Amino acid sequence: MAKILLAGCILLAGACFHKAQADAEQMKGSVHFSFERAEFVYQNQAYYLAGNSRLLADEAARIRAGQNAYNVTLNDVCINGRILTKAQNNGNGFGPLGRYNQAVAVESLC
Repeated sequence: MAKILLAGCILLAGACFHKAQADAEQMKGSVHFSFERAEFVYQNQAYYLAGNSRLLADEAARIRAGQNAYNVTLNDVCINGRILTKAQNNGNGFGPLGRYNQAVAVESLC
């Protein structure tokens, strides 16, 4: 009986940990778009930009048209997103050639 209760507590703790990881957080950083990357830099860490990055890509396209340049950096961007790890991606990296160890899944802009 004690083993069953212990197993139940471990499963419950794991579920709470998973939920905490899945919650979106507010992050403010910079976004860099180029031909082969969409990168979000938050607290000096580079993340591959995943999820609903279309919200940011539209703004980048507007700036590209005005500057006639493909490489665009957006500063002071506030997003609501979730940080994803290689473990959550079946051990694979993110972005072109799996270069990034972590990604940010954009849910919305703040």
